[in-house]
Order: sequence, then structure tokens, then C-alpha cells
Amino acid sequence: MLNKYLYNKNSFLCERNIYMKIISFIFLFFAIFLVQDIISVLYYTIILLFLILLSNISIIFYLKLLKQSVWVYCILYVIALISGINSLNSVIMILRIVFLEILIFLFVFTTEVSESIDGFKNLLEPLNKFRIPIHYMSYAIVYIMEFIPMYFIEMNQIILLMRKKDGQLKKSFTFRVYQVKLLFSTSFDKTIYQLNQLFQYMKLKFYGVEANKTTNKRNQLDCYDKLYFIIHVLILMLFAIKETII
Repeated sequence: MLNKYLYNKNSFLCERNIYMKIISFIFLFFAIFLVQDIISVLYYTIILLFLILLSNISIIFYLKLLKQSVWVYCILYVIALISGINSLNSVIMILRIVFLEILIFLFVFTTEVSESIDGFKNLLEPLNKFRIPIHYMSYAIVYIMEFIPMYFIEMNQIILLMRKKDGQLKKSFTFRVYQVKLLFSTSFDKTIYQLNQLFQYMKLKFYGVEANKTTNKRNQLDCYDKLYFIIHVLILMLFAIKETII
């Protein structure tokens, strides 16, 4: 599965408490909406680069995944310009999407699936009072988050196979259209199949003794978890204060 190949237990982010990791992710998610100018873009880029360094996964790997959506970014940019948004704001809008994708990559690549489900389930526990099915909600959140990087990885693997088979991508326009259609449909089908397998396995394992032992190991906070949390609070405050002053 996805984390089988990417999860590195020795990285700083992997060792963080799951609850602090989820709350920090939420803080960074909201901070994306406060990215409204070049300075904010630079701040957020530096933060993500630092987190990528802490994830112990090569930045080249992240760039390879993002490369699969370059044409999507171009289409969104053109749509934004047609809608009357100026070029600078259009670029910032695209960068927000890129930031969100990298943020999801960082969370998924540094967190085991069982740990993610357990973390979201416990954090959503208060919603039980309103009879909201938090068990299924936690599964749905993790399912969506796992889907995005897994889909990008499948696309990248299929493109590599196509290039090996044909030597290079065909230059005929109709053939390119066919290849793109085949690429997206095949990637989607394979991603859904792998996710279904993953979550069927997790349903069987999640309440087992082994899974509970694994997730409970990191329930206690250490000084690094507290520092990690405080830094993310300060980051969100920094973006909020910056926008308030401006």
C-alpha cells in the first residue's frame, strides 16, 4: 500500500503524537486561506520546505507527484483569468492548491493509516453526543486524504510504463487524447481498488490488540510534540496578524 513504501518511522514527523499532528495539520490548512500576497507565499513555502525536510522524504519525490497536475494548474489559471481575476491573484490561487496537496502528502506519508483513523476518531468523539457516526466519518476523512497522493503515484507509474512501452509518448493529438483518457481512468480504478483493499484490511485489524498497541504507543506527549504544536499555533497567529495589520 501507499505507506508501505513511503512511511519512515525514523523521521521527526513520523514520531510526533497523532493528535498534535492532526491539530497542526488543521492549523496549516486554515493558514492556506491567509496566503494572499507574495510575502505570504514565501512564508508558507519556507514552512513546507522545512516540514518536507523533517519528513525525511526527498523533495524530488513531491515534485514528481505535483508534475502530474501541471496541466490542471494551467487550465485553472486560464479559467481564473477569464473570470476577471488578475494574473497575480490567479497564481496565488493555484499555489494555494499546490500547498494543500503538499500538506496532504506530508500528513499521509508520515502517518500510518491505523494511526490516522484512531486519531480522527478520538478527536471527533464529542460529536457522538449529536449521534454523528464518527467511526465512518474518520474512515471517510482518511480515505479522501489517502486517495490524493495514491492517485498521483498511480498516474506517475502508468506514465513511466507508457514511456517504456512506446519509447516516448505518441505525438498524434488523437492518440494523446486517448492516452490521457486511459491514464486517468486506469489510475482512478487502480487507486480505488487499492484503497478498498487497504480499508477492508484496516476494518479487520483496527480493533485488534496489535493495532491498539501500535497506536497507543504515541498517545503521550513529549517536549518535541509540545514544541511542534506551539510552532504551528504561532504560524497561524503570524498569518492572522499579518492580514489584520494589512
